[in-house]
Amino acid sequence: MAYIFLILVMIVAEILTWVMVGRWLGSGWYVFFWFIAAFMIGLTLLKSCKAQLSTLQMNLMTGIAPDGSIIGRALAGVLLMIPGLLTDLLALLVLLPPVQRKMQTVAMGALQKRQGAMLSKMMGGNAAGANPLGAMGTGQGNPFADLMRQMDMMRGGSNVIEGEAHEVQAEQKRIDAPRSHKTNKR
Repeated sequence: MAYIFLILVMIVAEILTWVMVGRWLGSGWYVFFWFIAAFMIGLTLLKSCKAQLSTLQMNLMTGIAPDGSIIGRALAGVLLMIPGLLTDLLALLVLLPPVQRKMQTVAMGALQKRQGAMLSKMMGGNAAGANPLGAMGTGQGNPFADLMRQMDMMRGGSNVIEGEAHEVQAEQKRIDAPRSHKTNKR
Protein backbone atom coordinates (compact mmCIF):
# COMPACT_ATOMS: atom_id res chain seq x y z
CA MET A 1 0.00 0.00 0.00
CA ALA A 2 2.87 2.35 0.80
CA TYR A 3 4.38 1.77 -2.66
CA ILE A 4 1.14 2.75 -4.39
CA PHE A 5 0.98 5.92 -2.33
CA LEU A 6 4.62 6.71 -3.16
CA ILE A 7 3.98 6.18 -6.88
CA LEU A 8 0.94 8.45 -6.80
CA VAL A 9 2.94 11.17 -5.01
CA MET A 10 5.71 10.88 -7.64
CA ILE A 11 3.18 11.18 -10.49
CA VAL A 12 1.60 14.29 -8.95
CA ALA A 13 5.05 15.81 -8.31
CA GLU A 14 6.09 15.12 -11.92
CA ILE A 15 2.95 16.75 -13.33
CA LEU A 16 3.36 19.81 -11.10
CA THR A 17 7.00 20.08 -12.18
CA TRP A 18 6.00 19.86 -15.86
CA VAL A 19 3.45 22.63 -15.43
CA MET A 20 5.79 24.93 -13.45
CA VAL A 21 8.74 24.49 -15.84
CA GLY A 22 6.42 24.92 -18.84
CA ARG A 23 5.14 28.22 -17.43
CA TRP A 24 8.67 29.35 -16.55
CA LEU A 25 9.91 28.62 -20.09
CA GLY A 26 6.85 30.23 -21.62
CA SER A 27 5.51 27.11 -23.35
CA GLY A 28 4.84 23.50 -22.49
CA TRP A 29 6.14 22.50 -25.89
CA TYR A 30 9.73 22.94 -24.72
CA VAL A 31 9.10 20.42 -21.95
CA PHE A 32 7.49 18.06 -24.46
CA PHE A 33 10.49 18.29 -26.79
CA TRP A 34 12.78 17.67 -23.82
CA PHE A 35 10.86 14.46 -23.07
CA ILE A 36 11.45 13.26 -26.62
CA ALA A 37 15.16 14.14 -26.46
CA ALA A 38 15.54 12.50 -23.04
CA PHE A 39 13.81 9.36 -24.32
CA MET A 40 16.26 9.16 -27.24
CA ILE A 41 19.25 9.72 -24.94
CA GLY A 42 17.99 7.01 -22.57
CA LEU A 43 17.45 4.60 -25.44
CA THR A 44 20.99 5.27 -26.69
CA LEU A 45 22.38 4.66 -23.18
CA LEU A 46 20.56 1.34 -22.94
CA LYS A 47 21.72 0.25 -26.39
CA SER A 48 25.33 1.15 -25.57
CA CYS A 49 25.41 -1.13 -22.55
CA LYS A 50 23.22 -3.94 -23.94
CA ALA A 51 26.10 -6.37 -24.53
CA GLN A 52 27.63 -5.53 -21.17
CA LEU A 53 24.31 -6.22 -19.41
CA SER A 54 24.28 -9.82 -20.66
CA THR A 55 27.84 -10.21 -19.37
CA LEU A 56 26.72 -8.64 -16.09
CA GLN A 57 23.93 -11.18 -15.80
CA MET A 58 26.37 -14.06 -16.28
CA ASN A 59 28.74 -12.51 -13.74
CA LEU A 60 25.96 -12.18 -11.18
CA MET A 61 25.03 -15.84 -11.67
CA THR A 62 28.64 -16.90 -11.06
CA GLY A 63 29.20 -14.50 -8.17
CA ILE A 64 31.55 -12.05 -9.85
CA ALA A 65 31.30 -8.45 -8.63
CA PRO A 66 29.01 -6.28 -10.77
CA ASP A 67 30.40 -3.16 -12.40
CA GLY A 68 28.68 -0.07 -10.99
CA SER A 69 29.08 1.97 -14.17
CA ILE A 70 27.13 -0.56 -16.25
CA ILE A 71 24.35 -0.71 -13.69
CA GLY A 72 24.33 3.09 -13.43
CA ARG A 73 24.18 3.67 -17.17
CA ALA A 74 21.37 1.14 -17.61
CA LEU A 75 19.37 2.61 -14.74
CA ALA A 76 19.96 6.15 -16.05
CA GLY A 77 18.78 5.05 -19.48
CA VAL A 78 15.55 3.66 -18.05
CA LEU A 79 14.98 6.76 -15.94
CA LEU A 80 15.55 9.04 -18.94
CA MET A 81 13.01 7.06 -20.96
CA ILE A 82 10.32 7.71 -18.33
CA PRO A 83 8.70 11.06 -19.13
CA GLY A 84 9.35 13.45 -16.29
CA LEU A 85 11.80 16.10 -15.22
CA LEU A 86 12.36 14.65 -11.74
CA THR A 87 13.22 11.22 -13.13
CA ASP A 88 15.58 12.90 -15.60
CA LEU A 89 17.30 14.70 -12.73
CA LEU A 90 17.57 11.39 -10.87
CA ALA A 91 19.07 9.81 -14.00
CA LEU A 92 21.75 12.51 -14.11
CA LEU A 93 22.56 11.85 -10.45
CA VAL A 94 22.87 8.11 -11.14
CA LEU A 95 25.49 8.85 -13.80
CA LEU A 96 27.83 10.46 -11.23
CA PRO A 97 30.81 8.21 -10.31
CA PRO A 98 30.33 8.43 -6.49
CA VAL A 99 26.73 7.31 -6.88
CA GLN A 100 27.82 4.45 -9.15
CA ARG A 101 30.40 3.31 -6.57
CA LYS A 102 27.69 3.32 -3.90
CA MET A 103 25.41 1.33 -6.20
CA GLN A 104 28.20 -1.22 -6.71
CA THR A 105 28.66 -1.53 -2.93
CA VAL A 106 24.92 -2.04 -2.43
CA ALA A 107 24.78 -4.58 -5.29
CA MET A 108 27.72 -6.52 -3.82
CA GLY A 109 26.04 -6.63 -0.40
CA ALA A 110 22.81 -7.90 -1.94
CA LEU A 111 24.72 -10.47 -4.00
CA GLN A 112 26.60 -11.76 -0.96
CA LYS A 113 23.39 -11.97 1.05
CA ARG A 114 21.67 -13.88 -1.75
CA GLN A 115 24.57 -16.29 -2.17
CA GLY A 116 24.74 -16.86 1.59
CA ALA A 117 21.03 -17.66 1.72
CA MET A 118 21.35 -20.02 -1.26
CA LEU A 119 24.35 -21.79 0.29
CA SER A 120 22.56 -22.08 3.60
CA LYS A 121 19.53 -23.59 1.89
CA MET A 122 21.69 -26.03 -0.06
CA MET A 123 23.48 -27.16 3.10
CA GLY A 124 20.29 -28.18 4.83
CA GLY A 125 18.83 -25.03 6.27
CA ASN A 126 21.56 -23.66 8.50
CA ALA A 127 25.02 -22.44 7.67
CA ALA A 128 26.63 -23.63 10.91
CA GLY A 129 27.47 -27.00 9.38
CA ALA A 130 24.97 -29.15 11.25
CA ASN A 131 22.96 -31.04 8.71
CA PRO A 132 19.51 -32.42 9.51
CA LEU A 133 19.92 -34.91 6.65
CA GLY A 134 22.23 -37.13 8.69
CA ALA A 135 25.72 -38.14 7.63
CA MET A 136 25.25 -36.83 4.12
CA GLY A 137 26.99 -33.48 4.61
CA THR A 138 29.41 -34.34 7.39
CA GLY A 139 32.47 -34.66 5.21
CA GLN A 140 32.32 -38.43 4.73
CA GLY A 141 32.74 -39.45 1.12
CA ASN A 142 32.74 -37.13 -1.84
CA PRO A 143 31.44 -33.66 -0.82
CA PHE A 144 30.27 -32.90 -4.36
CA ALA A 145 28.26 -36.11 -4.49
CA ASP A 146 26.78 -35.23 -1.10
CA LEU A 147 25.89 -31.77 -2.36
CA MET A 148 24.26 -33.21 -5.48
CA ARG A 149 22.22 -35.64 -3.34
CA GLN A 150 21.08 -32.78 -1.12
CA MET A 151 20.06 -30.70 -4.12
CA ASP A 152 18.18 -33.67 -5.55
CA MET A 153 16.38 -34.22 -2.24
CA MET A 154 15.46 -30.52 -2.08
CA ARG A 155 13.80 -30.83 -5.48
CA GLY A 156 11.82 -33.79 -4.20
CA GLY A 157 13.72 -36.34 -6.22
CA SER A 158 15.27 -39.60 -5.17
CA ASN A 159 18.25 -41.71 -6.10
CA VAL A 160 16.10 -44.17 -8.05
CA ILE A 161 16.41 -44.12 -11.81
CA GLU A 162 13.26 -45.37 -13.45
CA GLY A 163 13.10 -47.04 -16.82
CA GLU A 164 12.64 -50.35 -18.62
CA ALA A 165 15.24 -53.03 -19.05
CA HIS A 166 15.58 -55.23 -22.11
CA GLU A 167 17.89 -58.17 -22.43
CA VAL A 168 20.34 -57.68 -25.24
CA GLN A 169 22.23 -60.47 -26.91
CA ALA A 170 25.93 -59.82 -27.02
CA GLU A 171 27.25 -59.49 -30.52
CA GLN A 172 29.78 -62.04 -31.56
CA LYS A 173 32.98 -60.50 -32.68
CA ARG A 174 34.27 -61.79 -35.98
CA ILE A 175 37.62 -61.40 -37.48
CA ASP A 176 37.27 -60.84 -41.16
CA ALA A 177 40.04 -61.09 -43.64
CA PRO A 178 41.27 -57.71 -44.80
CA ARG A 179 39.69 -56.65 -48.03
CA SER A 180 41.88 -55.59 -50.86
CA HIS A 181 41.36 -52.28 -52.52
CA LYS A 182 41.10 -53.90 -55.91
CA THR A 183 37.89 -55.85 -55.96
CA ASN A 184 36.46 -56.84 -59.29
CA LYS A 185 32.75 -57.17 -59.16
CA ARG A 186 31.29 -58.07 -62.50
